[in-house]
Amino acid sequence: MIENLFSEGEAFFSYPFRVLWLETNENQDSPAKMAVSVSSRKFKRAVKRNLIKRRTREAYRLNKPTFSSFLIKNEKSIVLLFLYTPSDVLEYDVIEKGIVNAIGKIERKLNKNGEKTEMR
Repeated sequence: MIENLFSEGEAFFSYPFRVLWLETNENQDSPAKMAVSVSSRKFKRAVKRNLIKRRTREAYRLNKPTFSSFLIKNEKSIVLLFLYTPSDVLEYDVIEKGIVNAIGKIERKLNKNGEKTEMR
């Protein structure tokens, strides 16, 4: 699945993340599968990498219900990868803003019917 994400998926930047995503046809237990990657070259200590991953997963978890309902309503399923790009640990608010912007961009790209999606 990860290989397909890099080879066939779409990518865009939503500070502080580079977001890779791919629409799938596979039956999944949830409409969206998400992963987070933090460079061990930029963050030598696992404590900092884990802090960034926890903040990212929490921001996604809090914003997931509306995103999941959008995907279910449109009968879509996707795979997401958030690649953390800065060289320093950012505050939760900045990370959450990046997640919300990324989810909004994906919703707009998936919305082929021209219906208005909920603005974030």
